[in-house]
Amino acid sequence: MKSFRTKMTIMIVAVVLGSTILLSLISYERARKTLVSQLEDNYSVAAQKYSLELSSWVSNNATIIDTMAAEIAVNDISTKGYDEFHDYLKRSNDLLNKNGYVYDVYFTYPDNFMVCASDFLADGSVDFVNEREWYTTSALTGELFFSTPYLDSDTKKPVFTISKAVYKDGELLGVLAADIFVDVLVDMINNADVADNSYAFLMDENFNVIVHPNDDYYYEDKPIYILDVPGAPYSDVVNAIKSGQCDNMVFVTDYDNVTRGIVSAQMTNTKWYVGIATDRSQLGKEVNTLMRGFIIATIVAISIGAGVAIIFARVIDIYSKKEQEYKQQVLKLEKQAADEASEAKSRFLADMSHEIRTPINAILGMNEMILRESEDEDILGYSQNIKQSGNTLLQLINGILDFSKIEDGKMEIVPVRYKTASLISYYQFSISGRAQAKNLKLVFDIDPNLPTELMGDDTRINQVVINLLTNAVKYTEKGTITLTIKEKERKDGNINIFFAVNDTGIGIKSEDMAKLFESFERLDVIRNRNIEGTGLGMTISGKLLDLMGSKTNVESVYGEGSTFSFELWQKIENEKPIGDYKKAIERAEEVEVYKESFRAPDARILVVDDTKMNIFVVENLLRKTKVQIDTALNGPESIKLAASTKYDLILMDQRMPGMDGTEALRRIKEDGLNTCTPAICLTADVIRGAKERYISLGFDDYLTKPVEGELLESMLRTYLPKDKVEIVDDDEFENTANSDSEKQKSNNNAKNSENNNNSNDSLWDELSKAGINKTDGMRFCGNDEDMYRSILEAYVSESKEKSENLKTTFASKDLKNYEIYVHSLKSTSKTIGATELFSLAAESEAAAKEKDEETVEKNHETIMNMYSKIVEAIKKNLNFGEDEKNDEDEILEFLPE
Repeated sequence: MKSFRTKMTIMIVAVVLGSTILLSLISYERARKTLVSQLEDNYSVAAQKYSLELSSWVSNNATIIDTMAAEIAVNDISTKGYDEFHDYLKRSNDLLNKNGYVYDVYFTYPDNFMVCASDFLADGSVDFVNEREWYTTSALTGELFFSTPYLDSDTKKPVFTISKAVYKDGELLGVLAADIFVDVLVDMINNADVADNSYAFLMDENFNVIVHPNDDYYYEDKPIYILDVPGAPYSDVVNAIKSGQCDNMVFVTDYDNVTRGIVSAQMTNTKWYVGIATDRSQLGKEVNTLMRGFIIATIVAISIGAGVAIIFARVIDIYSKKEQEYKQQVLKLEKQAADEASEAKSRFLADMSHEIRTPINAILGMNEMILRESEDEDILGYSQNIKQSGNTLLQLINGILDFSKIEDGKMEIVPVRYKTASLISYYQFSISGRAQAKNLKLVFDIDPNLPTELMGDDTRINQVVINLLTNAVKYTEKGTITLTIKEKERKDGNINIFFAVNDTGIGIKSEDMAKLFESFERLDVIRNRNIEGTGLGMTISGKLLDLMGSKTNVESVYGEGSTFSFELWQKIENEKPIGDYKKAIERAEEVEVYKESFRAPDARILVVDDTKMNIFVVENLLRKTKVQIDTALNGPESIKLAASTKYDLILMDQRMPGMDGTEALRRIKEDGLNTCTPAICLTADVIRGAKERYISLGFDDYLTKPVEGELLESMLRTYLPKDKVEIVDDDEFENTANSDSEKQKSNNNAKNSENNNNSNDSLWDELSKAGINKTDGMRFCGNDEDMYRSILEAYVSESKEKSENLKTTFASKDLKNYEIYVHSLKSTSKTIGATELFSLAAESEAAAKEKDEETVEKNHETIMNMYSKIVEAIKKNLNFGEDEKNDEDEILEFLPE
């Protein structure tokens, strides 16, 4: 019996022990596989992190090129002549190349002519249009193109090319491209945070190695294919990527006989691959740690059976915590990448909005003066159209910021009272020209019972409707575009309005419907390659409607047309029906005669701005107010003026070279004389929170550029001393306006008489004999003959000094400075239309840059003789005396240098 119990006990113990050991082994194996899989996933996430960082850096540069291409198309910059376009590229390159990453920015026309920011002059030996993939691919697809990196022959550094075709009204203007140093990408890869005895590497989409720690992959021209190096162990890696399993770890015996597991991730824009090779022993450390834990667990389980469950539960708990830590790390990496991309985007948008809005300030400001002072009805009509177009352009520029604001959750809907007819007029004005250009019939189906005035965010409504109308015109080649605006229902003082845009265009494929509202997506790219667009319009429109409690409905038949519609509730402010919308538009478009709201001849203000045109605009906007204005072009100059004069108000530009507006204002306040003087910040920064930020820096208020006359006067009425402000009543304005009208007519007659006297073709014939092409020169002056004469006078006035500089540097063989002076002669000669002198000066400039003394010596005497002949011809035929000095003309600031 005892023997039986012993046997039974042994058998039971054996079963328990065997079961415990078997369960332990099974659990261990499962946990080991899970842990290995988890570790492999961790390295895959690391590869994805670096690919995301590299993609973000490349995208920032691509966004800049995309924005420049759009600006070139919109402003016709590429058609304004070599020097002006060259200066634009050079200024853009200087602005964008703050960190030294951009090697060169250049633009290639379809005739193979190239303009480079670096002053490189193509000699025509290379057929860029047909032989360079960055040109052919961009021109074909209309999309951004990223080239394979290559080693630049001059700098001996790896670079790659980003290019974008520039289209205008369906016509290819050329291809904008930039060569970008790959240093940043190389540093990111070389400094990657990998395990001991591990490394990261970078390949392009064709598996050519861009960055690798093995010196065998160093390239002198183009990257080497990853399998072309003798003994390359990466064939399984390449096969895994080709089969779509790039995130699975592939184990190889590496070039140094170390077994490593390799995972890779593909960049989203360039399609390059980031690879991470991890020493297998690093994985073994974690597995060994796990194995020791299971051995201890098994021993404890054998000793105390009940402890098995507790220990096993503990192991599961440890695993669960590791999984949580992994998820948190992934979220942390994703947030970090998103924050960096968002910060870069915000910086770019703030800088570009400032730079773009500054010239618009001049356009709208000068146009405001035409509206105020002109008596000619035709000119007033043209000027009114300029005002509407300028405001439309300003809205488009603001729209560039909208996507960022929406993504950051900072977009706000601001309800205001607006006229229904103004909305319809805006739609008609904005789209009719485009429709007529394509011979499309434009139909407005407007409900005559719509209320005259409503309350809502008309700016956002306009943005949505104009986007729908613009898309309809873009994608319709023949037929009709119909805008329908009708009442759906009314309730509690509100109205539900139905908006619809119907076209007879190409329609949308059913499989493309899902991509319609995705960011940067363009549908049917091959068919629509000649149609401009960023792919953001529908995304922004959809999100704006969502913010206003609505959504876009889409009905489309591919090949027949589409209908985009939405419904929107608005508060009724004036129930009176608009009736016939055409008559309502005529009433809404009546030009309002300018009337100064106040006069303050005893008030004195200081205007500080580094752009003369901006100061000129402010001076003219305030001219009829009689305010005394002092001006300064920089911070130190403003400090000097404020030290000796007590001002009633200071208008201070924030962004100025050297000393910014904040520092200048701080020093002015410290002086004591203007400590309590109100200061208004002038800036094009429209990012949310800007006003509060500038007020916190010491400003009293904030005025955005472009400066609007009404807002400027309102700001002065608010902050100028009340005892110095005289409000203008209607009767006084009417009398003054009549008097000014008579003066204006008299001035116009005098000007017309002067222009008639100056119109003498024989003079231009004489100048033509001297080598001046008036047609070319007038093209740089907007065909303004008075301006052209001013430029010719300036050309003469600086000739003596310029000739002396050329002679002196030539005699001393100072080729560096000779290059500078002959460059100046080249650009000014092209501006006046002296084409032959321009070409010869360009040749000498290039020779001086290359230290080619022989060419410089051969051309110098011819250049000087030709220069002297042209100057004398201008003096003789246009009666410009040698001692006459050209007054400082604001417009010369914007001519090509």
